[in-house]
Amino acid sequence: MPADTDSTKGLLSQAELQNFVYQVDVGFGRRLIQGFLFALAVASFAALFAMGTFQGLRSERAMDAAQVGLTWAQTGRFETRCLRPLGLAIETGSPLAPDAEEAGAGEGTGPERAPEEEALAASRPECTLPPLWPAMLALWFRVFGAPAPTSPNDVSLTFVPDYIPMALNLFCLWLSAWVAGRIAGRLFDRRVGLLTTAAFALSSVVWRAGVASVEWGLATLLALLAIWTAVAAASAALPSLADTAEWRPPAFWTSLLRVLLAGLLTAAAFLTRYAMAYVAVLIFLFLGFSRLRRRWLLACLYLVAAALPVVPWCLRNVELCGHAFGLTSFVMLEGTHLYADGALLRTTFPDLPSATSLFYALQFKLIANLRATANGLSGLGSTGLFLALAVAGLLHRFNRPTSRTLRWCVLPAAAVCVLAASLFTPDSLTALLPLWPLAIAYGAAALFIAIDRLQLESRLLGALPIALSLCVTAFSAVLLILPPHTGNTYPPYYHRYAGWTGQLLAPAEWMATDMPWATAWYAQRTSVLLPAAVDDFYEIHEKEHPISLAYFTLLTMNKPWLRDLAGKQASDHDWYTILAENRVPVDFPLQFGHFLVAGDQYVLADKPRWRR
Repeated sequence: MPADTDSTKGLLSQAELQNFVYQVDVGFGRRLIQGFLFALAVASFAALFAMGTFQGLRSERAMDAAQVGLTWAQTGRFETRCLRPLGLAIETGSPLAPDAEEAGAGEGTGPERAPEEEALAASRPECTLPPLWPAMLALWFRVFGAPAPTSPNDVSLTFVPDYIPMALNLFCLWLSAWVAGRIAGRLFDRRVGLLTTAAFALSSVVWRAGVASVEWGLATLLALLAIWTAVAAASAALPSLADTAEWRPPAFWTSLLRVLLAGLLTAAAFLTRYAMAYVAVLIFLFLGFSRLRRRWLLACLYLVAAALPVVPWCLRNVELCGHAFGLTSFVMLEGTHLYADGALLRTTFPDLPSATSLFYALQFKLIANLRATANGLSGLGSTGLFLALAVAGLLHRFNRPTSRTLRWCVLPAAAVCVLAASLFTPDSLTALLPLWPLAIAYGAAALFIAIDRLQLESRLLGALPIALSLCVTAFSAVLLILPPHTGNTYPPYYHRYAGWTGQLLAPAEWMATDMPWATAWYAQRTSVLLPAAVDDFYEIHEKEHPISLAYFTLLTMNKPWLRDLAGKQASDHDWYTILAENRVPVDFPLQFGHFLVAGDQYVLADKPRWRR
């Protein structure tokens, strides 16, 4: 009996060993090993790209989101230490609001606050950024600890916490590459999915967005997950190519659940970056023209699911500042000839021009930004090759109805994205990042169709055009990785200088500066964007909160001398008379000046704080 038991165990062990070898060779184990090697390759490429191009945060939005996330982790509230004069003016209940100004007239600096209340008043509700990316940063700071303010004695080139938003952004893009391959695999086949993943992971457009350390990585990941869910819902309603006779359409409730999930993911992408609203156009049209049962009903339910999570956020913004998307609508006017160089956000109560003047200003800005977008699309590096192949793929009639339907839904969504994004920034191509995997997928499908029709005798010859396409795509990214590296953030940003000015202030004291996003992140001090005029400075100092220090950097010092500084109608003429002519008004609260960095920067304070 024991001998039979031992022989049975031996047979089982041998069978298990053979099954393990089979799985490693052709089964799940092989896919697991391939996935691990791909993840390792992408992580290595991302690390090389970051080492070659990243030396700290250089984007205003990146530092703004980082300090909002840090403040959220410290206070438990969605607040900011980076304040704009316009935001303080339109904030409901602010002493600068028109209805409260008359009631507070003659009261000096307002009611006295206890020290605890003064410390809590050091931040204000955030009305510029969507909440999900700062929430992700806040969660990180809560779990792993909030960073301390930078020290003036820290001589390192990069503030170590700057790597946190960059690493999280790159991780989201790394996951996006995998999701992009899954979408392409559902639309076409596994070969197209693998090529899409590889091309997306090698594009310099993708990694530049990652190193920028803003919310593009998370927004792209959520948008691609929404598209993947919608494609899965539409694909499940189609018969397989192998068995069409016994196919039955899935239950309506199964499709409904997937469609609602796609709506929730779209809402999450929108609450990460407002520009992701065009994804709803893409998925709505795709669901409406799909072969789902009651497809237009499902498309409308998708819009409802995408809108419901956004409504409370819009109501919160309306309650705080009277606008559904906060200060974002005012940002659209920035960069026009009416409000150049951030003049709108730097004014407490701007005089808005007529609707006709605003229309023509936005029209000029739109055309100029569209020209910049067209120039960016014309290059062959990174994006041009697969975009050209994608055009060929759009003209081909594919066998799968989902592939045929989605291609015509991408075009209106891309048009909406470019037109809307061009009203805000000339870099509207980055907003198209969630559509880039779809373009790669159609281009890769066209490439494989061309290779298959050539009927090449050697598989090596068929792999050659695929390798060449990947080399062309990766060419721009490789050039950025190669030394010498030129990624210094100064001028104008250097965390050590911001830390020096921050340690001159107590935690509850305020400063005015031309880069409040940097001092709020590096020094963790409440910072007001430098008002356009001295009168606006008085308005904030007397009715909102005393300002103890003004910090001027190369953002002001390097402005055109006559247009922005010395001219009587220049936007910063009031500050020019103080900086260059040393004519400080007698009643100005900041009377003591001190130059930094061989005259590159200037500090104006209420007392000689640097001597203590």
